[in-house]
Order: sequence, then C-alpha cells, then structure tokens
Amino acid sequence: MDRLKRPVNLRDLGGYIGIEEKKVKKFTLLRSGEVTELDKKDKEILTKDYRLKTIVDFRSEKEKEESPDTKIDGTSYYHIDILKNNLGDVTSLENFKKNLTPEIIIEFMENTYKDFITDDGAILGYREFIDLLLKQKDGSLVFHCFAGKDRTGFAAAVILTILGVSKKDIFNDYLLTNIMRREENSRMLAKLKEYGSSKAELEAMDIALNVRKEYLEASFEKANEVYGSLDGYVREALKVDKEERKYLIEKYMNYDS
Repeated sequence: MDRLKRPVNLRDLGGYIGIEEKKVKKFTLLRSGEVTELDKKDKEILTKDYRLKTIVDFRSEKEKEESPDTKIDGTSYYHIDILKNNLGDVTSLENFKKNLTPEIIIEFMENTYKDFITDDGAILGYREFIDLLLKQKDGSLVFHCFAGKDRTGFAAAVILTILGVSKKDIFNDYLLTNIMRREENSRMLAKLKEYGSSKAELEAMDIALNVRKEYLEASFEKANEVYGSLDGYVREALKVDKEERKYLIEKYMNYDS
C-alpha cells in the first residue's frame, strides 16, 4: 500500500481482538486528524486502498469553516460538533497564542475528558456517531477532529469498548497518537517558534499536541463514578441497546475466520 501524506494520525482500528476472540474488521473503522489538504494521490489511496465511504467530522463550526475537509468523490460527509457546549475550545490553535501554562492545559484536558461522559451535547454527539456506525452500508468510515487525539480518541474508546476490545488495547491505540503525530507536531512547534512564541508557550503547546494516559483515564473514572463503567455509559447515556450492540459486533467483527 502506498504511503499517505495526509491526513495526519490516520490509522485503521482493524485487527484488535474483541468479543469471542474475534478481530475487528480491517478497513471499516478509521480514525485520523482533520481530513484537509489532501492531494490527488491521498484521495486515491483513501478511496481504493482504505475503501473510504464516510467522513465524520467532530470539530467545531469555527474549525470546520477555517479548515474545511477536502471533498472526496464517492464519500458522504457528516459534521458532529462534539464540544459545542465547551466554551473553552482549547483545540483551537488561536488559544495557544495566549499565556496558557502546562498545568492549565493538563487540568483542562482532564476536565474535557470528564465532559465527554457528562455533557449533554457530547452525549448527543457520540450517540449520533453510533447512529452513523449503524447505518454504514459498506466500505470504511473515518472519524476525526483537529489532531485526531481527544474527541476522536474518546470515540475510538467507545466503539472498541462496544466491540469487546480490552482496556489495555484501547489505551495502547490511544497513545499511538504521540508516535503518529511526532513529525507534524515538530513542524507546528517550529512554526510557532518562528512566529515568536515564548519557551513557556511552546512547552504548553507541546503538551497540548500530545495525549496522556491520565486524560483517557479521567473519562473511564468519571464513567465509573456515574454509570459504574464505560460500558454502563454506553448503555445508559448513549442508549446503545442489546440489539444495536449485537448489530455493531456482527458488522464490524470478523465472524468468517
């Protein structure tokens, strides 16, 4: 398979072992950073090799307008603003020009991950995402936000939980972002340094562009507190019933091997 230049942080969730020791199907569930600035070759690889049919964009209206996803023939596009109730919008690059400190960012991110569990807008957004997974006919669906790490990272944790993937594998997949965004993060930091950002601002930005186990753990802990587990959140907050769960498992897991 040819190498994609963009989107950054793209990966296939296929291959993880889930319920009944079955594996998640390859080229059905993809996660990535924003699907922008794709060239002709990128689009060709995504549609032919990755079988891309559906794009789900978790970014804010402002992010979407400032950097719209590249149009890809033969694909459907859906926008779900997961953090529409979150006025802080720490994901916006504009915020990193302000005097944010590493401590403020870490605290904000942990609170954001808790909001994924309790915020009505986030719950509605992730339920809408489940509905899109249920209606997907064929090919693959890619879900993304700006960097493909937080809103996207939690969405991956939700669908992998539904499919019975272990918490260990869920966290391993989550932390892959720090490897897959390394080159892009370095480029962005160099650009900010060129623009005159201070050492403290660069340190804060470096933290913001990476993920930490503690962030996703904050979601799990909040789900445990409110619903007994992340699985309880899926059942009670996202209202994924037994029939829907069975359908998702049959649709996205290999039962022919």
